[in-house]
Amino acid sequence: MIPFLDLKAVNDRFGDQISRAINRVANSGLYIGGPELDRFENLMKKITGAPEVVPVANGTDALTLILEGLITLGQLKPGDEIIIPANTYIASFIAVWRAGLRPVPVDADPLTMNIDFSKIEDSISPATKAIMTVHLYGLIAFDPILIDLKNRYGLVIIEDCAQAIGAKSIIKGLCSNVAGGLGDVAAFSFYPTKNIGALGDGGAVVTGNTQLAKTIRTLANYGSDRRYHNIYKGVNSRLDAMQAAVLNVKLPCIDEITMRRIKRAEKYCHLINNPLITLPCSPGSGQHIYHQFVIRTQDRDSLRRFLYDNGIETDCHYNVAAIDQPCCSGEFKGDFNVTRQIAATCVSLPIGDHLSDGQIGTIADAINAFSGSGPIN
Repeated sequence: MIPFLDLKAVNDRFGDQISRAINRVANSGLYIGGPELDRFENLMKKITGAPEVVPVANGTDALTLILEGLITLGQLKPGDEIIIPANTYIASFIAVWRAGLRPVPVDADPLTMNIDFSKIEDSISPATKAIMTVHLYGLIAFDPILIDLKNRYGLVIIEDCAQAIGAKSIIKGLCSNVAGGLGDVAAFSFYPTKNIGALGDGGAVVTGNTQLAKTIRTLANYGSDRRYHNIYKGVNSRLDAMQAAVLNVKLPCIDEITMRRIKRAEKYCHLINNPLITLPCSPGSGQHIYHQFVIRTQDRDSLRRFLYDNGIETDCHYNVAAIDQPCCSGEFKGDFNVTRQIAATCVSLPIGDHLSDGQIGTIADAINAFSGSGPIN
């Protein structure tokens, strides 16, 4: 059986380095803060080009703390509307709800599966204060339209980079071309399955706004600006030194890790030739780093069964759209046909470092042999 993901095999590539890093922290007696966190912050600054990095416990906390930081600084207030993609993981919605704000989902572009930029302005109201763009599956979701809307409506642009560390935009004229440096502030996740993953949860906020970074850092430490002096009603959200040490092993290898993923995706695209299958689109606005390699087919369940019977595991990201989750209880009205079609037809193929070229060929051959009910309309 070819597994969808084998995290042990992925991490074995760094085995000795990770072991040394863990032992270094264990023997140091410094488990919260310390030099590993300092190094992590410096590496993230180098990768994103952002002057400020705040390590936090996970990616959802990173998004929530961004919003709470903006509220604390008076740039948002409870009840304000935040435009987000309809086609995203539920964590994007949860962060907005946790901050006491209102998510306003916008349908997906059928080609990129990211937010449809042409539909954003129709969803802007006097209560709209920010746009959260999500670089879903590792494909940059940024467009000059966002800059125009930011300037005309006075909006904050937040990047959800949970799946896109190292991805780059090809749009000219931006101050930065790297995920995390395109908007005003950005959130990252280092969940173990990410392209750069820890051995547990981890996250970070990056921004060029020094005041916002300072506020988020304080909020994440119980609202404390110094010991036993709590100026905000904060939370406990810290990246621990052990996870930082593991990430410090992997982050310097980000270009190599990214290129290996891109080459595997290119091999899939070269080998898969089945009219029933829709491949990920070639990016028009930026580099795709393929956190997931998501194909689409009308008869998704049959394809997954066929592949499993041929010794290949797959997954779905995400087979129930966030807008249709039980916790939403019909909250969102409007046209989300593209998002729902994606949810009904998407299949994620193995793309991780555990794969060999031969296994990619085996998977492609099996997909080419599939004869389901018909192509996507």
